[in-house]
Amino acid sequence: MSFNTVNFTEYAEHKYLLSIPGNDKDSGLAWKLASRSVVLMPRPRVSSWLMENMLLPGFHYIQIQDDFADLIPILDWCDKNQHICYQIAENARLFMKQFLDQPNEIAIERQVIREYFKAFKLNRNY
Repeated sequence: MSFNTVNFTEYAEHKYLLSIPGNDKDSGLAWKLASRSVVLMPRPRVSSWLMENMLLPGFHYIQIQDDFADLIPILDWCDKNQHICYQIAENARLFMKQFLDQPNEIAIERQVIREYFKAFKLNRNY
């Protein structure tokens, strides 16, 4: 059996990227939102460090039905509304920029750990 592999750069050359959740979420959603492509996906059901619950359909991504039944009409709409798709992709990229502030991300992570230890009455200095 042979598999063709495609790297992220090749995927990001496409206008549209499909986000398909696995057991909980699409593990590739972050790089898809950070690309210059518009992401087509069902409404997120799980929220992680990426704060998927903050993503707005029609603003950060284009929402499709969970069973993808409306994928073809949505793609037709996208082809006819390239200017809107461009703006949606740009909004997603701007959303992802907040995660590029490494000192802020480290500070948030440390605060989460402190609160976790406080909640469970563990005394650690981190």
